[in-house]
This record gives sequence, structure tokens and C-alpha cells, in this order.
Amino acid sequence: MQRNTAKEEKFEEIYRTYQNDVFKVSLYYTKDEYISQDIAQKAFYKLFLHFDNVNLDCVRSYLLRTARNLSYNWLRDMKHEQGDYIDNIPEESAILLSAEDEYIRDEKEQERKHFASEILQQVWEENESWYDILNLVYCLGKSHDEAAKELGMSRDVLYSKLYRAKRWLRKHYEQEYEKL
Repeated sequence: MQRNTAKEEKFEEIYRTYQNDVFKVSLYYTKDEYISQDIAQKAFYKLFLHFDNVNLDCVRSYLLRTARNLSYNWLRDMKHEQGDYIDNIPEESAILLSAEDEYIRDEKEQERKHFASEILQQVWEENESWYDILNLVYCLGKSHDEAAKELGMSRDVLYSKLYRAKRWLRKHYEQEYEKL
């Protein structure tokens, strides 16, 4: 009894041809071999589910984009699970920090927070509208459109003021920022 249909044979050919490329894309983003293998399998599973709807002339692009998107999703989920101070470190490869390392990390974090509040204070003294824009966009994470609407200005005016504020910040704080 012949089990393999033409569709299954074509899928197997695609898998053999592109499995390494899909794995490498995932590995580039996740930096973890085991997670990358899982993501590659998920990418091919998605292809299998949507095989009839995928243009086979563009199957490589479809697979690579799917692997990239799955990697992004994994990175986002890991960052959310582990908190902001650990960036994209998979659980399997996370190193337990010594007490000294934790102390140093906490001290640097305190320095950064102090520096950021000092900068915001100086921006507020220099120009309150810059402060409002920086606070809404960078501290509260609002989009440019939301910030402009909340501040009662056009998007172009917001961009202009944001540009001037960034230029002022670079001029006054670039060296200290580089040291941190």
C-alpha cells in the first residue's frame, strides 16, 4: 500500500532542502540550539497545515519568515517571563549569578535609574514640553500618535520637538551615557 502522496513527497523534499536554513534563522535570533530546533519544527508544521495555500515558488521565504516570527514571539515571551533585567537568555543556558554579580548588577541599575531621573529633571527645567513628550513616549511607552493627541499637538510638531530634545540630550549627556 502506497502511503506517500505527491503532496507528502513534495513536503518531504522541501523539508530536506530548507531544514538547515530554517534552523539557522531561528538560531540567529534565539541563540539556543534546542529552542531553535523546536521553532524549526513549528515552522514546518505551519507549512504542512497551510500547504495548499502557500505558493511553492516562495516556500523558502515563507519558512524563513515564519521561523523569524516564531523566534520573535519566543523572545518576547521569555522577556516577559524573566523580567526586563534578563534579556533573551534561555532558561537552559542561564547562569546563576553570584552574590557579587547580583550586587554589581543592582548597583548599575540604581546608577542608571538615578541618571535617568537626573536627565528628566534637567529636561523639565530646560523645556517642559520636551519633558512631557519624552515621558509619554519613552517612559510610558505611548505611540507618537497617542502622545501628540494627548498633548494637543500635531504629529509633525511632536516629531520636531522630540528631535530637538534628543539633540539637546546628546549635546549635554552623551559622554556620561557612554560611561554607563
